[in-house]
Amino acid sequence: MKCSEKFLTTQYSYNIGLYPMRKKAKKLSVAIVTIALLSSVFAPGAMAQSGDSDCTYATGKTVEDKRAYAEQLEEQNCEGSSSSSGQVGTQAVYDTKEGTDQASSTHNGADMKGQTRFAEQTDYSESENKMTVNGTSEATWYGSDPYTADTIKIEQVITIGVEGTSSVSLSIPPSWTVSNGNKKASLTTSWQDKWDVSKQYSGIVFETGGKFKDADQNDYFTFKFSGTAYTPSTHVDLNPDSQGKDWV
Repeated sequence: MKCSEKFLTTQYSYNIGLYPMRKKAKKLSVAIVTIALLSSVFAPGAMAQSGDSDCTYATGKTVEDKRAYAEQLEEQNCEGSSSSSGQVGTQAVYDTKEGTDQASSTHNGADMKGQTRFAEQTDYSESENKMTVNGTSEATWYGSDPYTADTIKIEQVITIGVEGTSSVSLSIPPSWTVSNGNKKASLTTSWQDKWDVSKQYSGIVFETGGKFKDADQNDYFTFKFSGTAYTPSTHVDLNPDSQGKDWV
């Protein structure tokens, strides 16, 4: 992942169940406690913190060509964080999907646009099926009157479906809000006096003993200008027959 310090804030959080054991347990009681803790973290319905990172960039810089500059920012910052990741073993069975969507509105004759890229990779090789999701959400105001929005807010909402009443465990950064039995996760991020912002995440993992049916990401992009607000929204549905709009 390449990230420019000028535009990037990276938030790290760690899955406590994946820390390497740096020292051998000196007492049997310590080993028993460790095993008990790991069992509680990964029991069905449990929630742990993710070991991957969120990547954020934003700019209000005055430039000659906003569209060209926004494309340059996307290429140089947080590169690769929305791609599927994971170790593929010889016995692994992976199902991978990716989709995109975009939505727009206008203010004072100029465009604003929200774009979403959402990817999932499901591993059926373990006793617990694992779905890893990654995504990118970008909001851009292309106008010059005003040059920057008073506020730009991105709300990202991930929802997964499983068959029947199967329980779900979730590994996710602590900044996210989790609901619906670990089947829904949401994050809201806002900026002031910017015209191009992006929020990317990687390595959010859902686990279930049942079967995953689908995965969706809904994004809500709110642009505020002197009390006037616009909220274009996107939806990426990774059902087998779904098809989103191309990322531009």
